[in-house]
Amino acid sequence: MLSDDFDFFVGKAAYLEKPQLTAWDAVIVAHMALDSVLNFEKVLSERFDADKKYSYEERGGIITRVYSRAFTMAYNDMLSGQVERQMRRSVKMIADFWYTAWIDASQPDLNFLLKNPIEIPEEKMDNSKPLNVREHEGVAFREDPESMRRSFVRAMWRVD
Repeated sequence: MLSDDFDFFVGKAAYLEKPQLTAWDAVIVAHMALDSVLNFEKVLSERFDADKKYSYEERGGIITRVYSRAFTMAYNDMLSGQVERQMRRSVKMIADFWYTAWIDASQPDLNFLLKNPIEIPEEKMDNSKPLNVREHEGVAFREDPESMRRSFVRAMWRVD
C-alpha cells in the first residue's frame, strides 16, 4: 500500500564471497525485528476498532480483508520505516545473488534471452578493484571487465 513512496534504488550489485552466509544473515536480521513487529501490531490493534483496522478490496476477482490505510500508515510510522528498509535490503540482496550467480557461471553472454537485443549506452565503472572471480576446476574465467559489465547490463535490461 505504501510502496509507491519507497525508494528502491539501492546501488550496484556486489559479488558475494559467501552467499550461504548472506542468506543466513538475512534470516537473522529479519528475526531480530520479530518482537517489535509483533508487539507494535498488538499495540496498534488495541487502539483500532476492528471496523477501522480492516478494509476490503478486490484482488483477482475475490473480495479480501486487508489492513486499512489508516492502520497501515500508523503501523509504518510506529516501525519507523522498517518495512522500507527491509524491502531495500531484499532488493539489494537479490541483485547480489543474481550477480554472483552470473559471475560464478563464467559470465555467460545472456543477449540471446532478449527478444530485441539493444545497445546500452556505455557507463563509466570504477575498475580499480578487479572482480574476484573464483576458479572452477582449475581454470580461471577472466575476461575484460568492461565487456563482462556490458554483457551483464544488456542481459538485465530486457525490452519487449
